[in-house]
Amino acid sequence: MPSIFDYASYIKHLDYYPMVMSVVDWLNEVYFANQETRTLEADYSKAGMKKRTMAEKQKSKHAIEKPKINTTVFLLMLALFTMFKNHGAKLTSLRVMTYSNGCKYDEDCYTLLGKSQFLPLVSPIRSLEVNTDYCKTSFLTALAGVCTNLDFLHVQKEDVVGKNTYSISETQTTALKYIIASQQSLKSLKLTGYLCDANFRKHVFREAIGSQVSSLRCIEFQEMWFKSREDLDVLTFCFNLEVLKFNWCWGLTNDLVKVLVDAKFLRLKVVEIKGCSPWDLKVWAEAYQKF
Repeated sequence: MPSIFDYASYIKHLDYYPMVMSVVDWLNEVYFANQETRTLEADYSKAGMKKRTMAEKQKSKHAIEKPKINTTVFLLMLALFTMFKNHGAKLTSLRVMTYSNGCKYDEDCYTLLGKSQFLPLVSPIRSLEVNTDYCKTSFLTALAGVCTNLDFLHVQKEDVVGKNTYSISETQTTALKYIIASQQSLKSLKLTGYLCDANFRKHVFREAIGSQVSSLRCIEFQEMWFKSREDLDVLTFCFNLEVLKFNWCWGLTNDLVKVLVDAKFLRLKVVEIKGCSPWDLKVWAEAYQKF
């Protein structure tokens, strides 16, 4: 029996990971309600699949192989998004992030909203958070073509601490460039976990952020690895900047941050520094806290 309340049309904020997990939990209740040790999460996650032994598979009377599970979850997600679209739902915020490591799900589930039939759902989005290690580059590229009115954008590269995986491919850099540069008037940008090499500096800092200098009010760098003074040059052109944050970034030296210290930011009100940072940057940041 159809619901009297048209709840689907009222969906505005979507946190993708909990949604996928709710589907997994529901399947877990349906298929494995009477099993105490076996869970669908362990069977569906890549980490769980590696840990399971052939003996455990044979003992399970209701074993469902990963391809079948992926297909089931995918079809349910497809049905849900189709329902949202048919009910005229318009998302205003989308979060495609994760809350735990070692539990990665099938990429197709995370790129559904990049399909052409669902683009009307995401075109009104004003706030977007994406973990680029969790979805295909094509997903970010697809969103760049329709999500052009973002106020807030957070793009994160996963699993960066203690690993030499900061660099990203030219394809990924281009996708990141397009999602930033395609915005009409981006107000807040947060980047997490990237190495500022020559390729990243050119396409992301100079071209992408450079295209938003008049609208950006808040910029946050988290776990970024800076290499050159040129990395921060573009910030001096953000004349409407009000908030600037460096959280646990590497490579910052007195020489590198000199371009910021010597610049004039007429509207800057908050400068937040966390983690190791050069003395000059700390003194400069403290000066802004007095106003």
